[in-house]
Amino acid sequence: MDALMLAGKPDEAKKHFETLRVTAGSLDTNVPISQRIDAIAKEFGAPLPWRRPEAPRTDSGKRPAMESLGPVHWTPFSAAPFTLPDESNHPVSLSDFSGKPVVVLFYLSRHCTHCMEQLKAFSTAADDFKKAGLEIVAIGSEEAMDLTATADTCRPGDATKQNAIHLLATRSSWSSANGAATTTSRACPSTEPSSWMEPVRSAGWMSVQIPSRTPSS
Repeated sequence: MDALMLAGKPDEAKKHFETLRVTAGSLDTNVPISQRIDAIAKEFGAPLPWRRPEAPRTDSGKRPAMESLGPVHWTPFSAAPFTLPDESNHPVSLSDFSGKPVVVLFYLSRHCTHCMEQLKAFSTAADDFKKAGLEIVAIGSEEAMDLTATADTCRPGDATKQNAIHLLATRSSWSSANGAATTTSRACPSTEPSSWMEPVRSAGWMSVQIPSRTPSS
């Protein structure tokens, strides 16, 4: 448009200006070309502000049919079964949630600030998860006797309210004696994954956060 104005073709430039009002809607107003367009818009007598940003999209665009993606592209892997003690030292298994989708969180211990922030956030939203038919299970690298304190730490609001998250331990004499999976201490808790287990006990989603690290000298 600027070139057309310099070439003495204002009518043609004005046609392009109408398109530019939308495409340049988010253009930084401090850059020279933006200031030049401001001057041209003033010449055209365009109302200010002349920019007309596109309305935010309500969707990401055309979505392919799910059946067109299918197992050829990706197949959920089977969720590993587990049987671990809760805070009462009672065994809880993944099979206990058969027929329900389950969100599984892994955390280090109640001494991990990041872990407790994560569990508290999920505890706060637990009612919404429950309304959607989802169960939340959090597996910690700590002993069953420590889970009560963990529940108190991550429980939002009224401390007497029952925690809506199923807390399970992996470090106890019970789990070792019964062959349950055990974990070792991890240096960085924010690498702990979160998983979504489908009702058919396959993993439908997994998120592993890798924190930024400052290289040591």
